[in-house]
Amino acid sequence: MMFKLCAVSLLIGLSSLQSAYAHGTGNGSDDGASNSVASEQVLHSGLGTCLDAAGSSPKVGANVSSYQCHGGSNQQWKFEGNLLVNGSGLCLDISKSDNNLGVWTCHGGANQQWALIGGVLRNVGDNKCVDITGSNGASGTNVQAYSCHGQANQQWGFAPASN
Repeated sequence: MMFKLCAVSLLIGLSSLQSAYAHGTGNGSDDGASNSVASEQVLHSGLGTCLDAAGSSPKVGANVSSYQCHGGSNQQWKFEGNLLVNGSGLCLDISKSDNNLGVWTCHGGANQQWALIGGVLRNVGDNKCVDITGSNGASGTNVQAYSCHGQANQQWGFAPASN
């Protein structure tokens, strides 16, 4: 009887863990099929900075960089499906000409589709990752889409905004 109770508890625990990974909330790899950050939070990097759209009220085309965390709306992000939407309602977008990241009107194209997989923010369309250029931890460093390698300059995680 005790063995059956332990086995059931283990299965329930594994089921919860698998569910967390399937929804992008676990710390390991998942399939990126969905993302579950529904409220705006800051996206902090493995280098101690936050994903930041230029300007306190970013406009279409504003550049995205790695900047000292302050929790302002230009550093707040949430997933809407596979779209990563910032506090001004614009989507994280890869420039087709140079792999630079900016914010743009949400249209749902492949260059705006993202999944947080094992702490790495990966574009579903071209399989490149959000990358702090040159692994530079200085505030204001540009962010780009780059071949995925999973080092600290490609590690991202959500945290409550504290502005």
